[in-house]
Amino acid sequence: MNTPRILLFILLAAGLARGQAQENTGPAAPAGAAQTEMEKWISTTDAQWQAVFKREVGDVHDAEINKLKQQYLPSLDTAINKATAASDLDGAVALRKEQKRFTESKEIPEQDEASEAPSVKQLRAAFRVQVARVEKESALRARSLQGKYDQVLVQAQAKLTQSKRLDDALLVKAKREEVAAAWITPAVVAAEKANPPATPLAQKAPATQTPTGGTGNSAAGDKIETIAELSGITVTGDQSAVSKTSFQVPVEVEYKLKTDGQVRFGYACRTMAFNWQDNPTELRIEGGPVAGQHKKGEGSLAKDAPVVVKVTVQRNRMVVSVDGRERAHWAGNFSTISQPLSISASHGSTVQIEQVTVRTLH
Repeated sequence: MNTPRILLFILLAAGLARGQAQENTGPAAPAGAAQTEMEKWISTTDAQWQAVFKREVGDVHDAEINKLKQQYLPSLDTAINKATAASDLDGAVALRKEQKRFTESKEIPEQDEASEAPSVKQLRAAFRVQVARVEKESALRARSLQGKYDQVLVQAQAKLTQSKRLDDALLVKAKREEVAAAWITPAVVAAEKANPPATPLAQKAPATQTPTGGTGNSAAGDKIETIAELSGITVTGDQSAVSKTSFQVPVEVEYKLKTDGQVRFGYACRTMAFNWQDNPTELRIEGGPVAGQHKKGEGSLAKDAPVVVKVTVQRNRMVVSVDGRERAHWAGNFSTISQPLSISASHGSTVQIEQVTVRTLH
C-alpha cells in the first residue's frame, strides 16, 4: 500500500505549491482541479483496499461457509445410516426429508420448527455453531483490515487539514465513514446474528469499573469502559482481535494478558510488538506518528505469566508501561488519532487476553 501514500504526498506538495503561487499572482483559481485529483487518489486507494478486503475477508468467508455446506450432506448420510441401522423409521424419514430440503435450498433455517425431529435439530445446531465461528472470525478480520485502512485515511485527513485543504479532508472523512459502515456493520451484525451474546454488554462491562493495576490518580469524571469483544478471549498463530469502535485521544488503555511468545498491539500506531521474533528485547513500533522509533532493551514480556500492559496516549505524548514500570515514551502529534484497538498473536504465539479496559482522559 505504499503507492497511494506516495501519491498523496505528491498531491499535497502540488496543492501547497499552487497555494503559494496563488498568493503571489492574485485571486485563487477554482478548486475543481484539486478536488478531482483528491477524488482520484481516494478512488485508487479504495480500489486497492477493496481488493484486499475481498481476498482476505469476503472470499475467505464464502469459502468457509461453502465448506460447511459441503460437509452437511455427508453428516446427513451418516445420520440416516445410523437411524436405519437402529430401525428408527421416523428419524430416518425426517433426516431424508432434511436431506432433500437442503439439497434444493443449500440453506439452514435460522430457527427450527417445534415439530422438527430431534435428530434434525441436532445436526442443524452443530452446523450453526460452526457458522457462528466463521462469522466471528470474519468479523475480526474485517475489523482488523478496516483499522489498517482507516489509519491510512486518518493520516491523509490530518495532512490535508494541516494544509488547509478542508474540502479534500472532508472527502477523506466521508470515505472513512463509508468504509466503516460497509465493512464493519454487516460483519458485526452477521456475527451477532449467528451467535447472539448471552449477557448484555452493560452487565459485562460496568462503566464504573476501575481497572486493576491502574495508577490510582484518575480525574473525577474519567470514563472507564471494559472492551467486551477483546476480553476473555484467546488469539493464536497470526490471529487478531479488534474493537468494534474507534477511540480518540486522550485515552489510557490497559491490557491484562498472558502470552507464550510475541504479542502485538495496535493503537496510535500500526503495530507495537513485544517479544519480537528478530530481537525479543527490542520494543518495536511501526506506523503512526512515531513510526520506527524503536526502544532497545524494553521489548520483552514475561512468558506464560500474567502481565499488565498500559498504553497512555495524550495529544502530544505516548507512554507504555508493563506491570507499573515505564518501558517507553515518545513525543509526537497524536491529536488526530481515532482508531480501533487491536491485539494480535504472531509467529505461532498464543495470547490469552483476560481483560482490556479504556479510560477516557480529560
